[in-house]
Amino acid sequence: MEEEYHDPEPIISMSALAHEEEYTKIMMQKYKNSQNEFDFFESKLDTLEYAKEDLAGQMSAGVLTEKKYLVKLEKSLRETKALAQQAASSLG
Repeated sequence: MEEEYHDPEPIISMSALAHEEEYTKIMMQKYKNSQNEFDFFESKLDTLEYAKEDLAGQMSAGVLTEKKYLVKLEKSLRETKALAQQAASSLG
């Protein structure tokens, strides 16, 4: 479930990406003595940085309009709520 929640693909806001970057950096510090875990989070950080650059590029090029952005944001919100409900029901 955590990997599903922390998947950068559906995250489409700059602030969400920034928070996810912060979380990833914390995890890198936590696992700095475990090379496999550290490498995993370092790779994830690279992916997040690319996602931010890609989002900014799409917006500046006009590929991602305000209307499309809002549609994607609403979809992401629905998916996040569904994950929260799934987590709540599995925790009982």
